[in-house]
Amino acid sequence: MKKFLKENLVLVVGVSMPVVVVLLFLLASGLPKGFTEPPGYDFLFTTNSYRNRLSVTVDFDVSNKQLRARAYKTKENHSGYVPKLFLYEHERQTVRELTVELPADLEDLKDGTEIPVADVARWLLDTSRKAPDGYEFRDSYRHRGGLMGEIFYSGRRRHAVVKGAAVYRIPDTDGQYYGNINFLGWVVGEGP
Repeated sequence: MKKFLKENLVLVVGVSMPVVVVLLFLLASGLPKGFTEPPGYDFLFTTNSYRNRLSVTVDFDVSNKQLRARAYKTKENHSGYVPKLFLYEHERQTVRELTVELPADLEDLKDGTEIPVADVARWLLDTSRKAPDGYEFRDSYRHRGGLMGEIFYSGRRRHAVVKGAAVYRIPDTDGQYYGNINFLGWVVGEGP
């Protein structure tokens, strides 16, 4: 074996070097998560889901730590939209869509009418970008780790929760890329 290695040193180095580089890259990308506690809070966000011939737009916002959905008339000849509401679950590192029951008479409602969102009615939300545990929501995180980042960079914008060098990407649901995310707030408790 020693004789083979001596005679074929360039071949051995040429074959083993890419394997070593990949292993170092994998090790370096996983180390920050090993030294940092994982995220400790869920959060809500929306993405726009356009519906044709709808004359109402539904907006989500947070007031007094509570999620509100309000319906507004759109201008003539404009289509409205209803955002999809999602929950990022920190314990399982998953995202699931929450159901928003829209009233049948949605287009007849007065401007600014509040629509109840039953799934989250009791949740208290913190709208700051940074959670109480120090993780921060980032809607345009790109990991560019020098030469390795240039070699392995995917070119797509990623949404993530980040604390120092620990990065937890927000997974896409059903293989669909979100595009723009509207962060609503961290779930910090339940109210009355």
